[in-house]
Amino acid sequence: MRDSRLQNRMAESALTFPTCVALTALLWCRPLTGTLWENITGGVLCLISVVMLITSDAYCKFVRKHTQFAECYWLLCVAVMGFFRQGLREGVVVTLFAASFYLLLHTYQQRKATGTTFNAFALLAMGSMGFPPLLCLCLCYWWYMYAFMRCLTGRTLMAGLIGLATPFWFVGTWCLWTGQTEPLQQFAAGFEGLQFPQWGWYAALTVPHIIGWSLTLLLALVGSLHYLANCYDDNISVRMCLYVCVCQTLVTGIALAFQPTLHVMLLPMAVLSSAPLVSHYFSLSKSRVSHILFILTLIIFAAMAMLRLWMPSFYS
Repeated sequence: MRDSRLQNRMAESALTFPTCVALTALLWCRPLTGTLWENITGGVLCLISVVMLITSDAYCKFVRKHTQFAECYWLLCVAVMGFFRQGLREGVVVTLFAASFYLLLHTYQQRKATGTTFNAFALLAMGSMGFPPLLCLCLCYWWYMYAFMRCLTGRTLMAGLIGLATPFWFVGTWCLWTGQTEPLQQFAAGFEGLQFPQWGWYAALTVPHIIGWSLTLLLALVGSLHYLANCYDDNISVRMCLYVCVCQTLVTGIALAFQPTLHVMLLPMAVLSSAPLVSHYFSLSKSRVSHILFILTLIIFAAMAMLRLWMPSFYS
């Protein structure tokens, strides 16, 4: 019997993903800000992140039905919240995080996970060069590998350590060869911005930032709670992968709450880690509450899209 709720019908529709792609392209091109090179680079980085999400969705099978809601949610957030438009550094860091995080999910109970582990940690280290606090996630990664992925062994631990060290080895060698220490100094200075939260940080947030922040955390919270209450219906492998998404969403949400000045980096990371949970909630839930929340989410996305099209100064 076909589901009657709107979100269930949209989840199963083959037109949902192409529609979201078209809407994202429309909002990306109008208004077209920045140079041509910046727009092309941002579009390529966005495409890479979507491909990583599609690949991981097909590998982990986050939802028990064929749906691309996770990719649609990510694309709509890119369109209305302006991800990949803040600058090249931000876009590269977010893309590297997406590749690293979703590669980590591919290590579930792999007998030979050293290569995948090395790549995941190497990409994380590369991203930390543009956003140094990202390096702290290596501790979370090892915990995920031990508690959920069940692949933490002596070899994978060493592979992770070598992966973390490899980018810094290249950068350190280049600094010694040229006698320039600016990259290392900039990396160390990146941790100086981590301070106790101040009221002025929250007061400086604009209305679009507050809306995007609130919507992201609300959907992440609802998706996480819904999954924890209904996870018994999924396979063990799906459960473990989505448990990782829940934990990563919690870590990113806490960081976002206490370091709002870093929202340019943290907000897209929170969306990426919570996208499978949001997809699971809207695709499988049939309650009246989920239906109302889905309609409200569409209305908010539509309102933000209209503001971005006809009032671009509202986002400046």
